Amino acid sequence: MQRGRKRKPTELKKLAGTFKPSRGASGPEPLAPGAIEDPPRHLSRRQREIWAQTLAHAPRQLWRQADAAMLEGFVIGRSLLETANEMQAKIEEGNGSPLLAIGHRGALVPSPYLRIIRLAAEMIARFGSELGMSPSARARLAIDEALAEPGKDWSRLDDLLTKAANYR
Repeated sequence: MQRGRKRKPTELKKLAGTFKPSRGASGPEPLAPGAIEDPPRHLSRRQREIWAQTLAHAPRQLWRQADAAMLEGFVIGRSLLETANEMQAKIEEGNGSPLLAIGHRGALVPSPYLRIIRLAAEMIARFGSELGMSPSARARLAIDEALAEPGKDWSRLDDLLTKAANYR
């Protein structure tokens, strides 16, 4: 088992502006093929919207198809959080107590949605930090503003990057 800090991927180092070739890996790094595109078919309509929104706001070409399962976990966590939060709001409207629900024989019990909210928030935090979406990871990333301009057509560059990633 390897000790110490986990190695930071070279692409993240390049985005952050801290990449030094002299400290790079001795051999080639594994390159995951293809960019993430369409969401899995089993996701709901709202989950597909979250998928598209998350990809639209992510750093360009950072995530690959190998990261799709991590992104899927993040999307499902966000969807669960939204749904549980809506259901908790309905409970709060009904009895006026933010943390309690009316249970068997009118007894007040802790709301079951509080646990789901907590678990969904943990999913979001864990998957988000693995994907580089936590505030501390975002603070380390520096993206060239010229490349981040909205409204530009990047299809030709995307095609070249796809060809380069899939070149063997």
